[in-house]
Amino acid sequence: MANLSEAKLREELQKKKLRSVYVAVGEDAFKLDYYAEQALRVLFPDGQPVVREVIYGDELDQSALLDSARTLSLWDPHKFILVRQAERLSAKQWEGLTDLIENPPERCTVFFQTVKADGRVKFFQFLSKAGDEVVQVKLEPSAGGEWNKWLQAFLKESGKDLAEEARPLLQEWTGNSIAELKSLVGRAALFAGNASEIRREHVSAV
Repeated sequence: MANLSEAKLREELQKKKLRSVYVAVGEDAFKLDYYAEQALRVLFPDGQPVVREVIYGDELDQSALLDSARTLSLWDPHKFILVRQAERLSAKQWEGLTDLIENPPERCTVFFQTVKADGRVKFFQFLSKAGDEVVQVKLEPSAGGEWNKWLQAFLKESGKDLAEEARPLLQEWTGNSIAELKSLVGRAALFAGNASEIRREHVSAV
């Protein structure tokens, strides 16, 4: 399986199903981090020690990453490697990581975050023929019903309701960015103080 829809990814993570390699592609920083965090929670439920490495694209060494993915302590049941800003990798660096596709690591999950996937690069050509343990997930901009679901989740976190008069302004200012939506709801909730709902003036104030 090479491509996995966002809805399918969400469903699998809810069912505690995890694959070896994820390449999450999208421009919304919140979504990229949200799904990485959900995958991490599948591996390490609350209360368990977390074995995690975070690597940035412009600091990545292909050989070191491959070695790390295949080297685990006897005491660690699993390892999670998060590669942020993978769009900064060169074509040659991506090519050096194709072994992850051909021989997915065991007891290790590697989660790439990137704003783009260049089909001309050998890694992504190999990815299109990958087995079930390696998937690419395209994270689309949120709109309509999905935007509303995220909004309700953030309102629940803040302990506030939203006045209908504030919804159009919230949509206008955040567009399809879930990261902006989360930030704006959080800041508006602070301006709302002890009020039970976020009103238009609270949104305008931020």
